[in-house]
Amino acid sequence: MLPIYLIFMLLYKVHLVATKILTPLTHFLPDDLFGVNAGRLVAAIGLVLLCFIAGILFKLSFVKRGIRYLEDRILSHLPGYSLLKSKASDTLGEKIEHYLATVMVEQNQTWRIGLLIEEMQGLSTIYLPLAPKNESGEVVIMPSASVKKLNIPTKEAMLLLKNFGKGGISILKQN
Repeated sequence: MLPIYLIFMLLYKVHLVATKILTPLTHFLPDDLFGVNAGRLVAAIGLVLLCFIAGILFKLSFVKRGIRYLEDRILSHLPGYSLLKSKASDTLGEKIEHYLATVMVEQNQTWRIGLLIEEMQGLSTIYLPLAPKNESGEVVIMPSASVKKLNIPTKEAMLLLKNFGKGGISILKQN
């Protein structure tokens, strides 16, 4: 409930700022348009147009390259950014270029849930999150033969960890 409240509060504050900025444009309009304050209506329309233009800009290749550069050089150094991005892309149903695949890793006759960071020359770099808080864990490099890719989204794997592995056996048998 709190995140929804924060989103609406943020939108309200942005709308207030937009209203102050766009108020000079409303002097030639009547005070009320369609029963709504003209300044607020112009601000709302301005915000919708701004979002539309931003959406178009984010589709351009040079903007995508800039975002990728920003992620590779700065954001990737923030703790948990890759994990958070992978969870968000699962939630939104997007496929991202540097997607963290969900894997099961065999170690000492046991299986652990992890995320495949990279795979090269028969070796795999795996992030093994801890249960129930998956923001911390360990990174291991191991032979790719000990890694089994799972056909489940990152979000579902993290929920599995949050529930202390409940349902993990059925997932392992399905894959």
